[in-house]
Amino acid sequence: MAKRPKRELSKRDKLSIHRQTLLRVSYLFQASVAVANVNPELAISYIRMMRSIAQKNVIRIHPELRRSFCEHCCFPLVPGKTTALTPTIAIRCPHCSGTSRMTSRRMNE
Repeated sequence: MAKRPKRELSKRDKLSIHRQTLLRVSYLFQASVAVANVNPELAISYIRMMRSIAQKNVIRIHPELRRSFCEHCCFPLVPGKTTALTPTIAIRCPHCSGTSRMTSRRMNE
């Protein structure tokens, strides 16, 4: 049997799928931040799920959102709650003790 050709999605359908995916990614991040102090393992699973959804749908996670979780263990880094602010640019994860270094454009100003 011959395969039927796939139906191409219209531009409206693609935007709808993109919007739904962005909403889901945002919801999962907010849920992980809310649960971080109560159940860290659940928060980590939410972040991993968020990253896999973004990768499957080829969506780039906004840099502010990407910098707010540990790149090693996916633990949400909330200033004042799950991590301490330091005058340096290095942030240490309280869950895995991994260190992330970030550049700041305002450091020179």
